[in-house]
Amino acid sequence: HMSFFASKASPTSVILDLWEAQHFHSGNLNQLAAVMAEIGKQEAMIFLVSDG
Repeated sequence: HMSFFASKASPTSVILDLWEAQHFHSGNLNQLAAVMAEIGKQEAMIFLVSDG
């Protein structure tokens, strides 16, 4: 799936849109942070982890 996200102009935006569409009520931001880190968005991961 990584190639799909990597092919987008804004992979982060696509991930956030998909995450929101799934209605993750559990608020598990650690999973989202892991996805962000996997595509090289470590600054977002740091923000998410420290926000909670």
